[in-house]
Amino acid sequence: MPSTVLLRVDGFGLQYCLATGPGSAILGSLLFSALLLPSMSVKFLLRVAGTLLLAWAAAAACVALHTPLPWMLGPLVATSVLSMAGAPTESWGPLRNGGQWAIGAALGLYFTPEVSALVGSLWWAIVLGIGWALLLGWGLWRVALPPARAAHARGARFNAAVHQLLRGGDWSRV
Repeated sequence: MPSTVLLRVDGFGLQYCLATGPGSAILGSLLFSALLLPSMSVKFLLRVAGTLLLAWAAAAACVALHTPLPWMLGPLVATSVLSMAGAPTESWGPLRNGGQWAIGAALGLYFTPEVSALVGSLWWAIVLGIGWALLLGWGLWRVALPPARAAHARGARFNAAVHQLLRGGDWSRV
């Protein structure tokens, strides 16, 4: 009997399914079940639908404003801002993965050998950008975050004191 291997996508990721025999009935049922939504709550589905509606509205607004990459930047900024503000946004894994695949495929089309050569010829700018980002991070850590570092140091000292107390050790080392 011939066997058929099917790669099934569902809410939990990829699953390999092996169908024995002619395979048409089993293969068809597996494909059909892969397209059905796994059991999800109505609340989850409403949040996903609301997030998609928000993303569509943000994209439409960016198209009207003639911003660059409106269908990517509009939804990205709108959902990010609302998520950070505590709004109940939600994403369904297979939809998110499909969107990332579509964006990757669209961006990958622009990386022709000529574009790759141009990026390679600008290696110095890439190295400069990496250095600048590292310098900014170091400067932020040294200048803007000393209170946070001091609080972390006090917390570490407290943890060491508790550790010594529990061990019955020497307090002079704390």
